[in-house]
Amino acid sequence: MPNPEKSRIQRSFVVRASGRSLHVSHNPKSLTLLKVRSTTVHPCLRAENLSSRTLFFFLDRKEDNRRGSTQTKPTVQVGDPPHSYIDDLSPTRHSSQDKPSMDNKISHRSALDIKLETALASREERWIRRRLPDPSISSSRSALIDFNSNDYLSLSDSPTLRSHFLKKLSEAPDVLGSGGSRLLVNGQAHAALEARLAAFFKSEAVLLFNSGFDANVGFFSSIPQPGDAIVYDEYIHASVHDGIRGSRVGDKQFSFAHNSMSDLRRVLIRLRDDNPGYRSGHNSLFLAVESLYSMDGTFAPLLEIVNMLEDLFPLKNGYLMVDEAHSTGIYGSEGRGRVAMLGLEDRVFARLHTFGKALAATGGASLIIQVQDTEAYI
Repeated sequence: MPNPEKSRIQRSFVVRASGRSLHVSHNPKSLTLLKVRSTTVHPCLRAENLSSRTLFFFLDRKEDNRRGSTQTKPTVQVGDPPHSYIDDLSPTRHSSQDKPSMDNKISHRSALDIKLETALASREERWIRRRLPDPSISSSRSALIDFNSNDYLSLSDSPTLRSHFLKKLSEAPDVLGSGGSRLLVNGQAHAALEARLAAFFKSEAVLLFNSGFDANVGFFSSIPQPGDAIVYDEYIHASVHDGIRGSRVGDKQFSFAHNSMSDLRRVLIRLRDDNPGYRSGHNSLFLAVESLYSMDGTFAPLLEIVNMLEDLFPLKNGYLMVDEAHSTGIYGSEGRGRVAMLGLEDRVFARLHTFGKALAATGGASLIIQVQDTEAYI
């Protein structure tokens, strides 16, 4: 049997508190992420002024050799460290004649530094921290086969498209600078492209945005009004969530299980029956889905959704918004998307089409809206 005393490992470090500021010693034997995380969550740091105190932290890790598991429990005490850990704390041990300087012994850390590192540590633990990939891998000159990007048709590598694009660019009269916001300068190139897109997608109006993300945020933060509600698929893109947070609907935002028609019906019926404004047509309900969910490769049952919405909201105050970001250029006649493929252009309130994926453009997006003059409101 292993000796349980030998299986206990203790590490330690010192944090000095001056008011609300924390000064963390750089002890190479301590664990950086744990010490930052521990200082922010411990209630002692939210107590009275701590300018004269030293917080001594332990990482008490006990390894259970029988189960092969490790339990980590940070503990804290106020005061001087035990003598048994003096060797581990040599960077912070000093006499009155040998005080550590700010340059090499103690790192002064702001509250913002600590909060940001804590947030990053939390993301690491939940496996949701993201980093920029190696730019050499993303280059068209890379020897690797691309299974990662959204360049679905490999048009970014097309010499024909490249040549045609450069020719058109050289002939265009206005290519440098916007001159300001479109509310000040509405360039002919933008207006002409919107008109062409409206005809191509068979829509009453088109509005260009810097990106699909901006289009979703712009739509949901401006079109739904107070008293309205937003219902969305639980797998909807993060940009829709950002738009909803900035919208005027308040707490009238509800999700339904991914692609579940039964759960969607339950949510819609509950909203309709509990709110007279939806039954009378005085308030509107907006339903947000993606035609193709890229993370799972699933298709929204658009026809069933449209039929359900029209059946439950016969006064036509139920509006469907379809994000076609991942189906643009892939599905439908000439890449018009799944809404067009199913012939639902006249039954879908708004569509989002992006240019930065299959169409091999940079940024740029269009918001397709199925009512007159809504573009002016946005």
